Amino acid sequence: MHSVKQSPTTPRNHLRLQTDHRPPDGRILIGNVAFAGACHPRLGLERNDDRPRHDAPTSWPALAGQRARVSAMIPLASDMPDVTDATRELGVSLERALGGRSSTNWLVSRGGHALVLRQYLDVLELGPAMQREAIDWQVQTRARVHRAGWPVAAPVGQPLRSGGAWWTLEEWLPGTAAQVSPTQHANLLARWGELGDLAQEVGPQPHRFDHLAVLVEADAAQVLAECADEQDRGWLLRRLDQVLSGAQDVDWDASPRTLVHGDLVGHNLLWSSGRLTGVLDLELATVDRRITEAMLVWRSRHDDVLLAYDQVAALNDQEWRMVLIDWWALMLSLCLFHLRRGRQPGRWELDGLRRTSPLSEKLSRDLFNVTP
Repeated sequence: MHSVKQSPTTPRNHLRLQTDHRPPDGRILIGNVAFAGACHPRLGLERNDDRPRHDAPTSWPALAGQRARVSAMIPLASDMPDVTDATRELGVSLERALGGRSSTNWLVSRGGHALVLRQYLDVLELGPAMQREAIDWQVQTRARVHRAGWPVAAPVGQPLRSGGAWWTLEEWLPGTAAQVSPTQHANLLARWGELGDLAQEVGPQPHRFDHLAVLVEADAAQVLAECADEQDRGWLLRRLDQVLSGAQDVDWDASPRTLVHGDLVGHNLLWSSGRLTGVLDLELATVDRRITEAMLVWRSRHDDVLLAYDQVAALNDQEWRMVLIDWWALMLSLCLFHLRRGRQPGRWELDGLRRTSPLSEKLSRDLFNVTP
């Protein structure tokens, strides 16, 4: 089986993304560069760049990228640390709750300045020491991305251990989530993917979930067969056979390495007057292939964004082979994680394995000469 090797790419700077209106000629503006929308000539599939994206992809569940979607892994409210202890130790005033998935967040203030207080949930079950290593990486990486010109919240002070949880403070970012077209989203993905030099500096996030684990775990079929539902079990084993077969012909080094955000979707992007003012939640970030970032936005659903991305930053033949295998491998690896801990897989990953789109059906025919 192929191993995952590190070999980064190259960076660039800040961006301005016009989200409110298209230019009169129908182009999309990022910085001073205009990109035109069209149908996709390579795959013969149309994409509709005029349609705003109302259905931003759902973020990862727990375990794949520290997204707390599985109720068994989320602490009960009665078990969670009291936020007032952390606010007292950090010298901040609590304003209001902001929500969150892999973390719980609050708007706080100190000396008249708005800040965000973040409490991390240990959804990967790392334990305090390893979780602190992952948090330190996230904090340092946010600071580097901020210095590179991206609107990422700069950290304030050091992580705090209080009440059995880790807490951090960071700057509050202005703006609100907004609808963007597939081409605008693709351009944003392409610009983020240019952080390759920074990726070489920071390296992968410690203890990050391995979304390709299913490719190398010898007992994967045996563990997946423990899925209780007969129909779901059939899909798991079918997708496992397809992934293992398709992965044999993939050159995993053909996709350049970069800093992968891991959840670069609508609810993590803030805008003000057409300008990107915030990129949130780097808990899922790591160094990985650029196709993995694209896959995590596509999710066998948003064909228009992936096709638009190929127009902006052309995917090579090997990356087109990887994207469907990457997606199925992520879903299977999540199921393995649950089953190894005595839990049944969640609907998010089980339904993700079954979900098809016109593009996924074409990729499946090209890979296996069968429909998904």
